[in-house]
Amino acid sequence: FKRFMRTSFMSEPEVGARAVYARSLEHLKKDWLSCLQERFKSRTKVFSIIRQSLSLLRGHRLRVVELAGYMVVDLIFGLAIPLSAKYLYDDVIATGSYRALAVWLMVVLAIFTLGSVASYRRTVVSGLLGALVLRDLRRSIFSHLQSLPMGFFARSRTGNLLDSITNDTDKVQLALGQNLPDLIFQAISLLTFSIALLSLNWI
Repeated sequence: FKRFMRTSFMSEPEVGARAVYARSLEHLKKDWLSCLQERFKSRTKVFSIIRQSLSLLRGHRLRVVELAGYMVVDLIFGLAIPLSAKYLYDDVIATGSYRALAVWLMVVLAIFTLGSVASYRRTVVSGLLGALVLRDLRRSIFSHLQSLPMGFFARSRTGNLLDSITNDTDKVQLALGQNLPDLIFQAISLLTFSIALLSLNWI
């Protein structure tokens, strides 16, 4: 590459490309763009992103377990309210028992309250987990910057470095603290509610 730059500086880029790489500059551009596309595709694969994300969560296993527990509780109570409608129509309204209706109302109110608390705690723990990942990521970046030679900072722009430490890490926090937990919760909810609907009436 140094030979190419030196030759291009002394003559033309096309001459440098043919002299060093024995290819035209247009072919080099196509190869470069193709290489970038392959790297971009490999980095944006879903499983690759999830694997890299999970590596940031390894130091916070207890919080992850706590979040999973609140997800399960939130899902159970969220599913219990619509399923209780079957009991309301089949056993309460059909018999005309006011006592059974009062019991049903108290149980539904308790379920709604506990479900709301679990949903609130799920949101809080999810945000806390994202903040912990953000803290660890920024510490890691700062430690890495301390180990770089002075020449790196002479070549780099301060604004780009600050953007990587602030804005880029904020996006990681949003992905791990909100988007990923919501994606998992919605996927499990879809599966669970589908099974519940089919169990009530598969037709």
